[in-house]
Amino acid sequence: MGTRRRRRRRLGRAPRVPGTGVTEIPTIGTSDSPDLDAVELAQPDLIVGAAADPGLYESLSSVAPTVVVGADQVFWRQQFERVGEALGRSEAARSALERYSVAASELGRELTSSQTQASLVRFTGDGPTIDGTASFAGQVLADVGAERPAPQRFGVEDGRAYRPLDTEDPVAADGDVIFVRFDGQDGLDRGTEYMNRDEWLDLGAVTDNRLFSVSDEVWSTPGPVAAHAVLTDLRQSLNGYSN
Repeated sequence: MGTRRRRRRRLGRAPRVPGTGVTEIPTIGTSDSPDLDAVELAQPDLIVGAAADPGLYESLSSVAPTVVVGADQVFWRQQFERVGEALGRSEAARSALERYSVAASELGRELTSSQTQASLVRFTGDGPTIDGTASFAGQVLADVGAERPAPQRFGVEDGRAYRPLDTEDPVAADGDVIFVRFDGQDGLDRGTEYMNRDEWLDLGAVTDNRLFSVSDEVWSTPGPVAAHAVLTDLRQSLNGYSN
């Protein structure tokens, strides 16, 4: 493959989710394998998790009432509402989602976003993928009113959040603007290598300097805080390019 390089425009790093205050909270291990002793030491009144196998759920329930809300990004709004319900703050959760929806609609009108086809590409250690309309980032784009390239208009019927991108022919990744993100160091390494290929460099959005790098931590983390952060990125980039 060739190694031609063309200038790519990158966004500044988006805000971390949910904020620096979270670093002051004691850790209890990973979501897949929490430290049950640490959980018990925290003396929680309630445990809320995205998912848990039956054995883990039983162990957590022995410490405190445990609510599992689901982990599929397609249903992030419903999951947030379940968290609000579990905390006795259903109205606050609905209000937070409504504020986001209003902000997205207003931004869409401000940017005339329906005139732009926005592409979403994520590089992982296993290779590149494209987001469909049901993905978290895809839903935010829909809320703003942006269009999607034809190959990325999947997900409504089957609920699929993403599909692999053909490594030999990345034409499905092209659009008026391309947002790329990288899943950790492996994703960054694979993505950097891939984006130096002639096939990628020949995409219209790449040759015309309409490529933006965004935070995977934000754009792949479903929730209203991350959704507002995505809106901030879109305000600076959806129509913020020059041909």
